[in-house]
Amino acid sequence: PPYTFTSTATSVLMNNAIPVFVDVDPLTFNLDPGKVEDAITERTKAIIPVHLLGHPAEIDSIIEIAERRRLTVIEDCAQAPGALYKGKKVGTFGHLATFSFQKTKNMTTGEGGMILTSDSRLAHRCRLIRNHGEQFMEGQPREYLANILGWNYRMTEMEAAVGIEQLKKLDNFNEIRIRNANYLTKKLSEIEGINPPYCQPHAKHIFHIYATTYEREVINLPKDTLVWALEAEGIPVWAGHPRPLYENPIFKERIVYGERGCPFRCGFYNGGVEGSVEGSVAYEKGLCPVTEELCEKVIAFYLIRPPATTRDMQDIVAAFTKIIENKERLQEFRTINKD
Repeated sequence: PPYTFTSTATSVLMNNAIPVFVDVDPLTFNLDPGKVEDAITERTKAIIPVHLLGHPAEIDSIIEIAERRRLTVIEDCAQAPGALYKGKKVGTFGHLATFSFQKTKNMTTGEGGMILTSDSRLAHRCRLIRNHGEQFMEGQPREYLANILGWNYRMTEMEAAVGIEQLKKLDNFNEIRIRNANYLTKKLSEIEGINPPYCQPHAKHIFHIYATTYEREVINLPKDTLVWALEAEGIPVWAGHPRPLYENPIFKERIVYGERGCPFRCGFYNGGVEGSVEGSVAYEKGLCPVTEELCEKVIAFYLIRPPATTRDMQDIVAAFTKIIENKERLQEFRTINKD
């Protein structure tokens, strides 16, 4: 999906593969399974659904497509530890699942993350990649034998210790987020033109971020003015992703490895990335219209995370109410100051 953080797609480039973007569902912002099939070619190796903002992707449909087309599924669970899809935790459906413990996440070790898999072969390969390609077994002498190309992705003992304790608190952390989100949803639903996040009935949303969409024709304020006004009221606000991933220079200008265009123009790749043949990869405006619209409409809040309380949620609601009640004066003020 192109509505997510950059690393989901750049991880593909880091393996000299070509990311193909598929548009998202307008309600959940997650990968739209109905559009996945059309993007699959004979070169496709994997599908990477993101459980965005804490809401599970429609993983059953994605798994069905992957099994039928013999593809690997890699779940991006960075924003959704503890989220449930039909009663089962995300990260337990695909062949592999990745989690992030960066400081803003639902549980944190400061930096770092983890990979889940039930495949012993994949687990072994991940351990090799993590440690310079060397197999290192506890209690056995180190052989300094590099088996494959690897890096240093080892987590420190201190970070791991923090992570173990954070994991014990994760359910409680998530419940605080859910409680705060439920309060916001109830109150913001009463404000015309502000759409609270949607949650599928078979999903447990754990609200890494609380993302609303706003209707400009109803609110009658530009997005940047609304965001500016919320910040002026002391509300920490995130304006959402400013552009689809494919509009970033690394994709649009194909600047992964200097000026040579690799892996897009690699001599071993004949995928027609310049748009000249069927199955080509073109990163251009209009590729994913739902995502492009979301970039114009999303206004989101990190403030729902612990130690935030109902009082903090009341502040968000009060700020929205004040802004909308005074939107004519606000627009005049912004116009004067811009001039």
